[in-house]
Amino acid sequence: QVFTAELLNLHRGQGQDIVWRDENTCPTLSQYEAMVLDKTGGLFRLAVGLMEEFKQNDEGTEEGKKGRFGELVELLALYFQIRDDLINLASEDYFKEKGFCEDLVEGKYSYPIIHCLNTPSKDIVRNVLKRRTTDREVLAYARSMMLKEGSFRFTYNRCDELKASIVSEIDKLGGHPGLVGLVDLLHKQVQQVGEEVMNKPVLERIDST
Repeated sequence: QVFTAELLNLHRGQGQDIVWRDENTCPTLSQYEAMVLDKTGGLFRLAVGLMEEFKQNDEGTEEGKKGRFGELVELLALYFQIRDDLINLASEDYFKEKGFCEDLVEGKYSYPIIHCLNTPSKDIVRNVLKRRTTDREVLAYARSMMLKEGSFRFTYNRCDELKASIVSEIDKLGGHPGLVGLVDLLHKQVQQVGEEVMNKPVLERIDST
C-alpha cells in the first residue's frame, strides 16, 4: 500500500509539473509546494514508509511510531527541491558543470521563476520561458530581472526557513548529528549562492520578445 500510494503521488506531482510547463501555466507558490510534496516528497515518504512497514514494532501497538517522521520528510522534500531551483538559476559553479539557467531553457516553472512572474518583470521572463531559448544573452537578462525583483533573495529566504525548521524537527525527534551535518553542508552552497547573486549588477535591457 505504501509503495502504490507514493508512486501515485510521485506521478501525480510529475504530471502536474509537466502540464504547467507544456501549457505555459504559472502555478501559485502554494500550488508549487503542493506539487513538490507529491513529486519529491513521494520519494522521501516511500523510503521512510517502507522502512517503517518492515521495522520491528517494540512499542506494543500497531501504530507504534509510524508516521512520526512525516513532518521531517516533507520539510526535507521542500528544501531539496527549492534549493535545487535556486542553484539551477543562480550558482556559477552549477553553470560550469551542468549548463546555464537550464530551468529557463526548459520552460520550467520553478520557485524563483514563479515569484518573478508575479512582479513587474513578469512579461520579460514569461517571453523567455515560452521561447525555450539557449541564447545566453537572453537568458542572462531574464536572470538579471529575477535578481532585480528579489526572486533569488525570496527563494534564499525560503531555503533558510526550511533549513531552520528541519534542524528543529530533527531535535524534536531526538537529534541526529549526522543528518544535521548533512543539511549544514548542503546549506553552505545556498549561502555561497546568496553571496554571489546579491552582488550581481542588473543588466541593461535587451530585446527578449
